[in-house]
Amino acid sequence: METAISSCLKACTMLIMNLPADDIRHRLVELCQPIIERLQMVLTATPVVVANNENEKSADSWARIASEPILWIDRIATIFREVRPWNGGVLRTVNSSDSPDAAPWLDIATELYKVLSEALKRYETTARVVEHCCRSIRFIVRSLGVQSIGFVEPLITQMMDIFSRQQHSCFLYLSSILVDEYGGMESLQPGLMIMLEVSQVLDFIMCV
Repeated sequence: METAISSCLKACTMLIMNLPADDIRHRLVELCQPIIERLQMVLTATPVVVANNENEKSADSWARIASEPILWIDRIATIFREVRPWNGGVLRTVNSSDSPDAAPWLDIATELYKVLSEALKRYETTARVVEHCCRSIRFIVRSLGVQSIGFVEPLITQMMDIFSRQQHSCFLYLSSILVDEYGGMESLQPGLMIMLEVSQVLDFIMCV
């Protein structure tokens, strides 16, 4: 069933991306808001239940599956994998300039980041959840480009904090994405450099 839902989300997003900017904004909110609400319910529920690889292969009930954060986190990734980097409604290319207008999905993307950040905090010891969160965040950052700066700074701080305790390899990859996107911005260079230095030192310690 989830495969069918993912296909529907992908198809809907592809259609939405061909609409005018205002319609893109409204439709993406309609698509994403229920996911935010359900993920928030999972994050505030007790006890915390996280599926492992064996559970994924079993025929769990929908109630059990819906209580796991990865289901909703992956739906965010499914949607934003199809969201084209904003350039006034045109797919951004290497030679195209960034649009001065805010991406229509900036507000809903910020809301999505907040709930993903909370998921990172809640499940920081669970590698699979962290990995799936990082993937969703990566797609969101890619879709916004430098317009994601509003949440990139707290993201960098959170990544450094969690990585000091839990050396998730997905943070290293997400760090490289952030450096590619923001390395040229002087205001973020100190934080990015510290993040990379901490990551390199801890990664070296893990290999020793």
